[in-house]
Amino acid sequence: MMIVLALSGSIFFGTTEDTDIAAAKIAEAYENDDRVSQVLDVNVTPNLDRRRVSIQVKLRLSDSDLIADNNGNPNIELEQPLGF
Repeated sequence: MMIVLALSGSIFFGTTEDTDIAAAKIAEAYENDDRVSQVLDVNVTPNLDRRRVSIQVKLRLSDSDLIADNNGNPNIELEQPLGF
């Protein structure tokens, strides 16, 4: 499963409030995906010194093929580090 998000690097390197905005936008993108029944959690953790961000997402899948590929578990956790 892949959802491509185009977010400005500056959104991650401002205040903590900016990470809340990024997390909300990421959750919104997943909520619009028919393969996802529920977004359980989104965490955006910036590392200002290294100009990197880590994004952790917990989802409940609705697609039976994806659930089967995940050993029958409808919950999945994804983590993506990004650098700018």
